[in-house]
Amino acid sequence: MSEITVSNTDWAILSAVKTAIAAATVGGEAVFASAEICTSVEHLMQTQLVGDTPRAIVLFKGSDEQHGVDDERFCRVSMELILASRAAVGADASDRIQEMLRLKNAAVNAVQTDPPSDAVGAATSDLYRPALVWGPADIELSRPGVEPWVMCRLGLEATYAIADAASH
Repeated sequence: MSEITVSNTDWAILSAVKTAIAAATVGGEAVFASAEICTSVEHLMQTQLVGDTPRAIVLFKGSDEQHGVDDERFCRVSMELILASRAAVGADASDRIQEMLRLKNAAVNAVQTDPPSDAVGAATSDLYRPALVWGPADIELSRPGVEPWVMCRLGLEATYAIADAASH
């Protein structure tokens, strides 16, 4: 049997994103009451949307690998940040959108200020991938079974390099 090592960089990146978001403060106050990692939207809806608000959930979506230049390989960890807050009684759509955009911007600033140390830009012969790539924000003002929670779903991909096929 061959002796191997496992770096588990995918997990390190997910954990670093969660830690950055959990540590985010504005004016000395935490932006998020909690930050968690999960792998299932169904699990999130059943168990995560309780307690203090606002909440941040890092949803692992998957990972893949591509060949880069000079035999380097680079991997991409795909995740979705789900930022959720209970809507205030009487809050109109404008108030809800404003709060979700505030949380989205706070999460982006937190991760950009304290990015995962393993995340690096990488290139193939025809493509350059920055260390972090943000997707568009999708705000859900209401959703059956989840109200009074309002959510912002924000895609994030982190790229990291590995030396060879057995360096995961």
